[in-house]
Amino acid sequence: MIFVDTRFLAVCAALFVVGRLPPSRLLRGAVLVAANVVVLHLMVGNVLALWPVLALAAMGYASLFFIRQSRGVAMASIAVVIAFFLYVKRYPPFDALPTGPAAIMATVGLSYVLFRTLHIMIDFKDGSLAERPSIATTFNYNFLFLSFLSGPIQRLEGFAGSSFLDRRVSISIEDFGRQAARVVTGLFKILVLSGVFEYFFRTALSDIPTAADHGARAWWIAAAIVAFVAYLYANFSGYMDVVVAIGRLLGFDLPENFDRPFSAANIQEFWQRWHITLSLWIRIYLFGPLQRYMVERTATKAAAANASLACTFIAFFVIGAWHSPSLSGLVYGTLLGLGALAHQRYRTWLATRLGRQGLRALDGELWYRSAARALTLTHFFASVVCLWPDQAMVAILLHNLPTLDIAGGLALIFVAIFVLGIVAAAAAAVMAGIPRWPPAYLARTSLATAQIIILVFSTFVVDAPVPGFVYGGF
Repeated sequence: MIFVDTRFLAVCAALFVVGRLPPSRLLRGAVLVAANVVVLHLMVGNVLALWPVLALAAMGYASLFFIRQSRGVAMASIAVVIAFFLYVKRYPPFDALPTGPAAIMATVGLSYVLFRTLHIMIDFKDGSLAERPSIATTFNYNFLFLSFLSGPIQRLEGFAGSSFLDRRVSISIEDFGRQAARVVTGLFKILVLSGVFEYFFRTALSDIPTAADHGARAWWIAAAIVAFVAYLYANFSGYMDVVVAIGRLLGFDLPENFDRPFSAANIQEFWQRWHITLSLWIRIYLFGPLQRYMVERTATKAAAANASLACTFIAFFVIGAWHSPSLSGLVYGTLLGLGALAHQRYRTWLATRLGRQGLRALDGELWYRSAARALTLTHFFASVVCLWPDQAMVAILLHNLPTLDIAGGLALIFVAIFVLGIVAAAAAAVMAGIPRWPPAYLARTSLATAQIIILVFSTFVVDAPVPGFVYGGF
């Protein structure tokens, strides 16, 4: 695991020291280039194997010299970069074209570099980026070792404004302790929680076919679905905890990718809390421009509304397809898109029927909020089945299991989330009147200590296998 590799820790320590020296943007940029190359080598074993990722970033940078010439040139440049990505990732019909051996064609980080490259191209074309960034700045932005592997997807302005590049980095003792505790929490999520949830997922998956009756099969289906989402969240959010915290210690202010997603009341809010930087990128660079283009060409309000719905579906479909070039990714995107369409249609109908005040009053009802949350999360949990690692097993289960068993499993998830929502709201109301104890710093220290003890025990005593990063191959 890269985070506990002594060479990775040495790179972080070196950058920590450099950030406290008198600032020199040229020196720090050069040091960061070296650090990124070293960590890339640790990740893939051979930096040259990343030639597809390097080539994609180079194509995007080369386009900056002529992309402002005309709209046609800009669109062609963007199309070429996207086509190269689809070819390397083996999306149909590009998968029919020849490619190099896997040993010399690593695609780690390609999906995230695509988003960063397109961001620079689009913003430079429309003038949001007034000046063309330097090669070193572009390289460090695309290949920043903290966010290269699995994000978050930061915009160039945020990266260029990092304290590490041109200011003396300072951090208080209190903030140092807070970020250190967050690193421990992230490692605990990755190494302990995601491993436990992955074990429960595989156990439940193996018990589905052998269950004795409909009720038992529904239970194991529900357990497998929930355990996989818990594994996905613990793994991915744990990774974000580590890189965001290390980034802040070193002087890089990386954006957050999660914000209590399971408290979301609807699908729109959910995607403002889950994989936030991906959702934001899609909204800024795909949904927004596409919606403006389509709505401007409609003649009636009804047509404009339908155009907006179409844009919503396309945006969610792209999110799903981005996750996988296989049929499962397309199905995932379709399910997300249909869920978003259903939500928008329902809210529009409800607003027409109840009016704004009536809708606001209904949203304030605890039972309604809990039911809406349960429906949203059940839909997402069911959609994420498309991302299960063994899609052949998924196909066999869907083919052999009665529809009643699958529906029963989803119903169990819905009821459990609904009840938990009611209980959590009641508990929060009770706790609101109780003075908070222990103090935050003491609670944080105690939690970090307990997590360290469990980490050491699981690593050196139990010798548990280290789970891989869910998004590590993107």
